[in-house]
Amino acid sequence: MLTSHEHADGPSGSGCGDHAIGDTLLALERPRWFARQIVGPEDLTQEQDYVRARMRRHNRMLHGWGVVCGLRVRAGKEACEVIVEPGYALDPCGEEIVVANAVSVDVCSEDMTGAAVSPRGGDPWCGAVRVARDPEQAYYLAIRYAERPSRAVLAYGDGCGQEPACEYSRLQDRYELQVLDAPPDGYDSLPLVAGIEPAFRCVNGARECPACPDSTWIVLADLTVKSDTIVVDCYPHRRHIVSFAGAYFGCAQEAIDVDPLFVELGSTVLADVTAGAVADAPRASVAVRLPVAGMRTLPVRFDVHRGETFAELLAREGERSFTADSGERFTLADAYAIAGVNPRATVENTTDALRPLEALDLPLDDLRVTRHALAELVDDPGMKRLADEHAGAPARVLDLAATDLMGVGAKGPLARRIDALSIGDVAGRDHDDFLATATARARGEARERLRAQAEEVWAAADRVCRLATAWARS
Repeated sequence: MLTSHEHADGPSGSGCGDHAIGDTLLALERPRWFARQIVGPEDLTQEQDYVRARMRRHNRMLHGWGVVCGLRVRAGKEACEVIVEPGYALDPCGEEIVVANAVSVDVCSEDMTGAAVSPRGGDPWCGAVRVARDPEQAYYLAIRYAERPSRAVLAYGDGCGQEPACEYSRLQDRYELQVLDAPPDGYDSLPLVAGIEPAFRCVNGARECPACPDSTWIVLADLTVKSDTIVVDCYPHRRHIVSFAGAYFGCAQEAIDVDPLFVELGSTVLADVTAGAVADAPRASVAVRLPVAGMRTLPVRFDVHRGETFAELLAREGERSFTADSGERFTLADAYAIAGVNPRATVENTTDALRPLEALDLPLDDLRVTRHALAELVDDPGMKRLADEHAGAPARVLDLAATDLMGVGAKGPLARRIDALSIGDVAGRDHDDFLATATARARGEARERLRAQAEEVWAAADRVCRLATAWARS
């Protein structure tokens, strides 16, 4: 059965035919165009044949054949009816099979070619041939690629007095469904991960090119027909292709621009990028845990001045950068932000400075994502105050002034009304109560503008609070 419930002039045939293994490894030929060239239909068709042959070869050699996605089969409401849902498959010759819409199939009816037909299809005067299905036998609903000519146009002859004839101007990619009495070749056994292990194996330095099966049918489901009741099993002979369409990964780390000889693979000691490839031993060290690399030693090659504050230490050394052999990279300021140190606290020696970092987990991606989100809600002066006054700790963003939120501005009626509040104060206020306070004594259009601005500010404060809370829990 074709997608339009019409049939092609004949079945697509069994086996790959012209697409067999010996042919697909031959060099393909494509037309070369030049000025004033005489071009005929065979030249234009050759252009298509070249592209399609390469596509088939690519699909067959690199992806294999079987169901890629969709094409689930389920029992319908009518007797002997099954529904084939939309989906995509590659046949053994590398042809694409696309079922765009759900198709109803009567597995107890066949047309003259043996293909299954729609319960409502066929000639209105001559019903489809009914086939008795043995209730003790397993049947197999299979699909294969088919073509159908379409869009007939008048073609004029090349001689005088020759009447125009009709020619098809298009070929449509279609498919055919059929109920088979036995599974096709290639379905002898289908373990859960058939073909995965051999895909990574070679013999004598090479591996064989995949052979083309003799049949182009792809089994979608096993069927049992008992008293016009259909039992559908999509598991025993349904062959799936490994697909990476839903797989992805993201990169959030900064590029590594240090000498690869400097970052030793497998080293448990972080490289101090700022210090460079130094030979002298560090003054001290502290153990930290990275998300990928795990526990690593952070070497201390910077001075700690007695009596200085963490803010003064970070102003001098905060941009010192460290990297692991896993590619993870961070600054000393990042580490202290995660530790949540008090910038005004003083340190007497290196031990005091390193105490907040001992055995510290460093969720670096979480820190970057949280900071990026906060930067969209808090203005630049506010983010700078967070870094200077709170060591950049995301949890302390609630201590910033409410006027640091985006959309408030340094001047204006709303800034004056919330000048004494922090972001945490705004987020902690009831929504309606905050709006009423922010718009008190305002009238007319000024009140509406102030209310809209206050609405945005309260929403921003609420989001900041959620981010800070989520960070504190991480």
